[in-house]
Formats: sequence, C-alpha cells, structure tokens
Amino acid sequence: MIKNLVFHIGDPKCGSTAIQAAMRKNACVPEKTTLVSQPETNASVLANVIAKGNQQRIKRLLNAKRAWCESNTADVGIISAEFFERVAPAQFDAALKEHLPEYSQDVRAIAYVRSHSGRLISGYAQRIKTGAFTGNLDEFTGIMCGGTLLQYHPRFLGWKKLLQERFTLRPFMYGELKSNDIVDDFFSHLLGGERYKLESVEPSNESLSLEELSGLLIVQEGLIQGGVPKHLRLPLGAAVARQLSGKSNRLWTKLRLDKRNAEKMYARFKDDARALDAEFFQRPLMESELLRAIETSIETPQSLNASQFFSDRKIKKLREASERISQFSAEDMKSWHKEYQVETGQLSGERPKKATFKRLMAPERQVWKAVDEIVSHLLP
Repeated sequence: MIKNLVFHIGDPKCGSTAIQAAMRKNACVPEKTTLVSQPETNASVLANVIAKGNQQRIKRLLNAKRAWCESNTADVGIISAEFFERVAPAQFDAALKEHLPEYSQDVRAIAYVRSHSGRLISGYAQRIKTGAFTGNLDEFTGIMCGGTLLQYHPRFLGWKKLLQERFTLRPFMYGELKSNDIVDDFFSHLLGGERYKLESVEPSNESLSLEELSGLLIVQEGLIQGGVPKHLRLPLGAAVARQLSGKSNRLWTKLRLDKRNAEKMYARFKDDARALDAEFFQRPLMESELLRAIETSIETPQSLNASQFFSDRKIKKLREASERISQFSAEDMKSWHKEYQVETGQLSGERPKKATFKRLMAPERQVWKAVDEIVSHLLP
C-alpha cells in the first residue's frame, strides 16, 4: 500500500500541465524514495466532485483511489489537479476522513500561486479560449476586482490551518523556482531536498497569442450562438490550443495588460498581496509583482478584433467550422468528448479504433475535422 499521499492542488495557470506530464512520464527518479503517480493525467474530475459536494460520486472516486493505493507499494503517491482551487479545505478534510482515513492525518499538499496581475491575464486568455467569457479585458478586470477568486490569502491560510507544516505554498514567478523550472521546483519540494534525476518533458499547454485568441473568440461566439453547452466549449477550445502547441509557424503577439487595468489591480489586491507575503514569503514578492505589472504595462489596451489579423476569407472559414460543430447535439458530441478525454489522459480507456468509412462520417470524426480546420486557419 502507498505509504504517504501528496496532493498537488494548483493553482490554475501555474504549470500544472507540465507537472502532470512529468508525473505521467515518471520523469523524476529519486535516489531513495519511490514515487507513483495517479493513473489519470489529472484528477480534475475528483476535485470538481469534491467541490460540488456530490457524496455518491465522491465515494466512488475515492474508492477508486483507495484501490490504487492498495495496489502500489510506493513511498509516495501523487494526486494532481489544478481545480482543487475550488475545493474548500474543510471539504477536502471531510472527504479524506470519510473515505481515506488512514491518510488524513499525514497527507501533504503543494500549491503554486501566480501574481494577481499575471493570473488576470492568463485567466482572461483561458476564458476566451474555452468560451467561458467573450468580453474585453476591461470587463473581465471589473469582474475579477469585484469577486473573491483572486483573494489568495484567506484561501491559502485555510490550507495552512488545516495541514500546518504539511502545506507548502510556492510563488509561481521567474527567478523563484528552482532552475527557473516548475517541474524541478515541484519535485524538489515534494522530496524535501533528496537528490533525484529529472528527465526533460516536452512543452505543453503553451500560451495562445493575441492573434490566436482573436480567432478563437470568433469560433467560441459561433459555438455559443449555436447552443453548444459550456462543458463542451471548454474541451473544444483546449483541443485547438493543444494542436497549436509546438507548431513553429504561429503568430506570436503577446497578450499584455494595459496601465489603467494594472493600476486597478494594484488598488484592489495590494492588501491581499501584502498579507500573503507576510504569511508565506516573508518578503514583498506578490506586492512587487503588482507594481511591476504597472511598470511594464502598455498604454493602449489591446483589441481582440480578428479583422486586424485575419482576412475576411479566414474569418468566414472560422465561422463555418464553428457552425459545423454546432449542428451536432450535446448527445451527438458525447463520444467526441470521451475520445478527447481518453486522448488527453483525463479518462482511462482504449484509444480510438482505426478509422473506417463509417467512423469517418461519425460526429466525433466530423468534430475533429472541424478542429483541424480551425487550427489551419489560425496559422499564417
């Protein structure tokens, strides 16, 4: 049976995909400690179920984790999902005490936190990519400043109170990570200084450019108009980004924060940054990043108007691909969604069978074809 459990709990946009890729590859080989990683690429389903409080599904999923623990003899088992951000420490504690009580007293958690302004920009890009938001950055900044998502200190303090010295919070900032690398930093803190060998992992989940986001906005607006539900728009956007990742001929204008919104962020979150610095870092890391965001900001806000970057023909083709996807019902797209989850390692299962003519005409094949076309039109 696995001796100890360590949960990597995010935050989103803090290198979770790279950490999970390294876990899946067994890239870290310690000198003494034996490691085993979760069977799936990420445990987002588990995190979301705990957050929603669905007791029946929590029981089923944690029973599966129990079977995994019992089938391994490693010193440390790693469970990772950035969506543990949505889980209250009390929910986490209750779920483990109920279903994995033998681990509840010794479980560890490692989290990473991005600067408030950095998370604003990365979050905006993520929501445009997945169709969760289609407005401009001014509107998104207003929403973030009016909400509590970026109130880091109360949430992380809750984890610290629950786990005490078994909770580690790391700043996701250049120069603060070991070797400036999130994967190296994660395993270094996981192993507490023990020596290890670390294989390189191919870059994944790369940030999308301003141009690519403007094109995806066209696509997502079409999906929304076509009635495609949110839970399918998210993987569709992610599938496009996944296929763009690693291509050498991409458009590369960086999404940047403008001065007015940078100043709004400082005014709203400086107190939270100071509290986080005092509690966890003992130096002004988070506040300094808020100030640096003002210093490095641009004067004129960027626009996601696709006509700046793409021809009328390309915009028309993007809309047509979106319309073709929208013709399928949510029921029709279930098979595509499951296929995507299996391909990305979110679900265990068999890889899709070799295509026959009949399968080429199936909804999932047609959706993949539309995704391929979208990717081609987002490239120069």
